[in-house]
Amino acid sequence: MRVSDDDRWPFSGREREESVDPRETSAELLIARALAFTDVDDDARAEQLAALHILGDERVFAKALELIASESARERILAADILGQLGSPRGRPFLEQSLASLLDLCAREHIPDVLSAAVVAFGHLADGRALPCVLRFAGHEDPGLRQSVAFALPPLIEEGEWVDGPGVEALAALTDDPDDDVRDWATFGIGSQIQADTPQVRDALSRRLEDENPDVAGEALVGLARRADQRAGDVVRRRLVDQDADIFVLEAAAELHEADLLPLLKALEATGWRQGSPESRLLHNALDEYDPSGA
Repeated sequence: MRVSDDDRWPFSGREREESVDPRETSAELLIARALAFTDVDDDARAEQLAALHILGDERVFAKALELIASESARERILAADILGQLGSPRGRPFLEQSLASLLDLCAREHIPDVLSAAVVAFGHLADGRALPCVLRFAGHEDPGLRQSVAFALPPLIEEGEWVDGPGVEALAALTDDPDDDVRDWATFGIGSQIQADTPQVRDALSRRLEDENPDVAGEALVGLARRADQRAGDVVRRRLVDQDADIFVLEAAAELHEADLLPLLKALEATGWRQGSPESRLLHNALDEYDPSGA
């Protein structure tokens, strides 16, 4: 099942704002709790981190600066995780200082996991000044770091000055990555998170239409449909005729809005496609795009 942008990466924190009350917990205690977890993907660690983001005051920022200079890789990772969303969701009160500290970290760091955390932080900060730094790691041998690059690039290249620039070129190249997760993030990013519509972008997406990973192929299909590319229409039409639909096919059909798809969508509805499931709403949404009256 396709997930939201927030759910696709750890530490977005928005759904966890109520889990830990930062007003009743000190920055030192939250940091100590977060450091106790060896798995950076642990949900409990993410709760402590979200609370630090919400607390977002001078104390937290000062502690993050201490951690980013630490000899412990785990502490430097936590510092990057804090600085990337410090003050979120209310704003970024320490944006300039956080950006400078993370750029300095990347200039001296060699451990891929630490660099990965810093690159993810740049993605959350969404400041184009970090783009040259992030691009340095697009071809790194570590797939986790390349995945972080694929995550971070879209918010850094969305501005018009980058649309046809090196950021889009790097993201397009990452859609061909040998690692499934890297391809998935890059295809999602270039297909759905940026507005660039060039032959390079369309060709990158078309190469993934038959990807062995169904999520990658689905993201490519939606990305092409958003650009009204006929290659997406051909795939959607074939899949609907075969009644081989999934959430990506339905989202692409809604984006394409081609008249001959309406009877195919109605035929799918008549089969009771996933009736009663959350996914069935996507079919009704697609039908509404064509025929709001339901006639």
